[in-house]
Amino acid sequence: MAEPSPAAIVRDARPDDAHALAELHVRTWQSTYVGIVPQRVLDGLSVERREAYWRERLAEAAGDRRTWVAEADGMPAGFVTAGRTRDDDLRAEAPDAGEVYAIYVATWAQGRAVGRALMIVALDWLRRAGRNPVAVWVIVGNDPAIRFYEQLGFRPDGARQPIDFDGTPVDEIRFRLRDA
Repeated sequence: MAEPSPAAIVRDARPDDAHALAELHVRTWQSTYVGIVPQRVLDGLSVERREAYWRERLAEAAGDRRTWVAEADGMPAGFVTAGRTRDDDLRAEAPDAGEVYAIYVATWAQGRAVGRALMIVALDWLRRAGRNPVAVWVIVGNDPAIRFYEQLGFRPDGARQPIDFDGTPVDEIRFRLRDA
């Protein structure tokens, strides 16, 4: 059997990508957050509900938010969504700040530079839109993601927030990249 190609093609997400994005979103959560997010929450994730979310999101005009899909070996391998920061404190400090809202890479595609290809496209778009600095939130315990962001130059900025997962609080920490 031939070795899969490491190359990823990154393109704008389209409404017809909603199901693939939902699958990626749910399956990566279910593999990444085992032992971090309560199992009952992971088991309760629904591709159908997430697909409805993506259908709505991708049908909107792009505006100040963009989503890209990476394809590898002819299959969706990951996605990234970015835009203006949602954080009031960061906007007060830097009105043009940006944010990577989400980046997920299929388990089979991890370690093949798919995430890096997605981030390069998103960071380039944010830079051209004048978004600086750029923030990303990471769930505490997601050490591979933390290492990934640190390799790209992101650093923790001291912000922390709890997420309530069905009565179980899990903290997120914010990382920031200056001069995106």
